[in-house]
Amino acid sequence: MNSYPDSVRNAAFEMIRSGTTAVDLADRLEINRGTAYRWLRDLQKMGEDVAFFKRPDRVRDQVFARLVEGVSVDTISKELGVSQAQLRRWVDIFKERRSSAAAPGSDGKTVPARKDEDSVTRRRKAPETAQDALIKQLKTALAEKTLEVDFFRGALREVEARRRKNTGSGEKRSTQE
Repeated sequence: MNSYPDSVRNAAFEMIRSGTTAVDLADRLEINRGTAYRWLRDLQKMGEDVAFFKRPDRVRDQVFARLVEGVSVDTISKELGVSQAQLRRWVDIFKERRSSAAAPGSDGKTVPARKDEDSVTRRRKAPETAQDALIKQLKTALAEKTLEVDFFRGALREVEARRRKNTGSGEKRSTQE
């Protein structure tokens, strides 16, 4: 079992406190994922409020604060160690919250906006054009042909292997007699 220096363990604890997930922690510090999860459990046992499987809301709140300041997604990703894919999802939530912060009521007063089910951001699909449908159809046909080629290539190898077993010299027969 590897024993890590206290400096690595302390750095890991600080990263966990800042909201880094166990997978990100393992990748960054080049440690085993099991060790990262064990350190997360150790911090929880010590009574600290740390994220176990999901990023805490405080990291998302930090992202929202940086977005209000006008900081780019790339910069936030580097500063907070959050993947750009996750940031883009959070940016969608951020924009949705800002646009629906208050909706006008019938009496001219503002009323709080209603949340969607489970506050899930739903993405709308653009209508598929004829060109997109054709591209999709061609990709499907290409994938099917690739599978056929792979099948026949394997079958040909099998036939060649059987032929080699039947000949004494190991070479292919030139004619069948």
